[in-house]
Amino acid sequence: MITYKKKYGILKVTETWFGYKSCITNIFGLRAYLHVRDVPKIPLAIKNVTYTIEIPLEKGIDELFSTFPKNLRTDIRKAEERGVTTYFHNDIEGFVKFYNEFACKKRVHPISVRRLTELGDSLMMSYAVYDGKIIAAHSYILDKKESIVRAFRSATIRLQDDVKCIRVGRANKLLHFKDMVFFKKKGIKIYDFGG
Repeated sequence: MITYKKKYGILKVTETWFGYKSCITNIFGLRAYLHVRDVPKIPLAIKNVTYTIEIPLEKGIDELFSTFPKNLRTDIRKAEERGVTTYFHNDIEGFVKFYNEFACKKRVHPISVRRLTELGDSLMMSYAVYDGKIIAAHSYILDKKESIVRAFRSATIRLQDDVKCIRVGRANKLLHFKDMVFFKKKGIKIYDFGG
């Protein structure tokens, strides 16, 4: 379970991801429980059911790769062959800038440095780079205790002018696969695409 506090003006909300633990203090203050499996009855709560795709990471890397559709495996290989590289780095300000440029073009809500900073040590970010330029970025919420990682926000440059969308798409697929490998090596058992 990951728990942290968010501020909305003068209001403070305690957010908890992946679990619910019943205790008397839960009735005081504003609380949000996100992406909880097997939700118990919680008094005065509003329940919103969402769906996602989860990939078990318990198989070997080659076996995991072999479960992907053939066209996905081909795209991942081509991205690597053409020089796309990936890495992890928690550059919150850089991620926010990259994501918000994408969000503006896609007309979705931007994110803030404060919101990502509130996630603390549970936040992780990865990037795909081609020819020295970031072309895809992912952020994750990692819960080591529950052994799950969930995609939080992601962005690409696919909406920019003069971009080869096929290259960006392949790089994004490679980044997802490399992220799975990275988290698998950390002992994480579930990779959640985030809905």
